[in-house]
Amino acid sequence: MTRAFLLATVCASTWAVAAPVPPPSEQELIAKHWGKPEGEGKFELKGKQLTLRATGDGPSDMRVTRTVRGDFTARVTLAEVATPAKGDARRPHAYAGLCVRGGGYSLSHFLLQIYNRGDDGELYAAPQRSVWTDRFIDGQGGGGTSLKEVEQGQTVHFEVTRKDKTVTVSYSLDGKEWAAPQAFGEKLDFPDEVTVSVYLNHCTCQKLHATFDGFTITPLKK
Repeated sequence: MTRAFLLATVCASTWAVAAPVPPPSEQELIAKHWGKPEGEGKFELKGKQLTLRATGDGPSDMRVTRTVRGDFTARVTLAEVATPAKGDARRPHAYAGLCVRGGGYSLSHFLLQIYNRGDDGELYAAPQRSVWTDRFIDGQGGGGTSLKEVEQGQTVHFEVTRKDKTVTVSYSLDGKEWAAPQAFGEKLDFPDEVTVSVYLNHCTCQKLHATFDGFTITPLKK
């Protein structure tokens, strides 16, 4: 009787161990490989690429965010981004790229698509597209700098590096040749712990999407 009981127990344990483990959900994979999803819209994972899709219900700020300590280099590829509709904003625009935040400071490195107005006050038919960097300090404001104009459909690779309290940005149009790093964060006193996000932001209240690839954060040795 005892032998039969032990045999049954072993078999039951073996069955429990052999039970199939359900595969991770899409949200779990996004959190593992990209970061915590934030904002309103759809987060769609296809293979190794992540698409942020704004639904058009209002101005949108979608992002996936990781927390990072110490010095690092963050990279992401903007594989594809839709052209924003003009909407009803005074200067309709959309951003897609990288953002570092912490301690009331932020630095964003992104593709800017913006509709400018002509001398007649009318919006141009197509938006201006450029690699752009913005800096912002809570309570003080900030400013931005255009680094490179790009053609519609151009893939852009973004890089942000924090080293010894200085933040530099770089970009590449082919993933091989990178622009010389430029320091735009010398006045941004980031704390040791910051958040790094891949994001899509727009003000046009229109449907819009951006597809990203190859999001990496590499710690730097002191």
